[in-house]
Amino acid sequence: MTDLKRAWQHFNRLRIAVAVLYGFFPILAVLVFAMDRKPALKSLDAPIALSYLAVAIVLQIWLTFWRCPRCRESYLGGWHSRYNVAISVLYEPEPKCVNCGLTLRLAARNPAAPA
Repeated sequence: MTDLKRAWQHFNRLRIAVAVLYGFFPILAVLVFAMDRKPALKSLDAPIALSYLAVAIVLQIWLTFWRCPRCRESYLGGWHSRYNVAISVLYEPEPKCVNCGLTLRLAARNPAAPA
């Protein structure tokens, strides 16, 4: 397997993880709400919520700073991202590098060619 293919698989795994994490949020909210009503389980609310928040922050930062296989810059813009990374990754069918314009489709055709 080539390095380019491995890099895109990593990017897609991160996208899927973020989508699953955000999709799981309503279920987690209902679960925490239900646990809040039981005195014996009330002490677990904060650790569950903080764990979810920590995982969400780590995945979001990891995705935001994922390096483009072509230009080696932050694919989604890093700290200087011009848009909400979570929304663009979840709803754009094929996001592109903010620096060189590389998309998965372009990378499959010719990874070294300029955009």
